[in-house]
Amino acid sequence: MSDSEIKMPERPKRKKLPSTGKLLGFTFGLFMVCVYVGMGILLLINFFQWQPSYDWVRYMMFPILVAYGIFRGWRAYKQLNQYSDDDE
Repeated sequence: MSDSEIKMPERPKRKKLPSTGKLLGFTFGLFMVCVYVGMGILLLINFFQWQPSYDWVRYMMFPILVAYGIFRGWRAYKQLNQYSDDDE
C-alpha cells in the first residue's frame, strides 16, 4: 500500500473560544449598557431629586441615555457574533 491510499480520519474541529481581551471587552460593554440605561431610568424617576426647574434636562437626557445604551448593546451583540463567525 502506498501513502496516497492510506487516509487518516480527520479530527472534528473544535469551536474556538474568544480571547480573554475580547471577552473582557464584551463584559465591559454589557456593564456600560447597564450604566447608561440605569442612569436614564434614574433620571426619569428623579432619583437625584433635581429641582423642578431642571425637569426639561431630565426629560431630554432620559431618551438619549437609554437609546445610547441600547445602541451599545446592539453593537456588542454584533461584535460577539462576528467573533463566533470568524472562528468557524
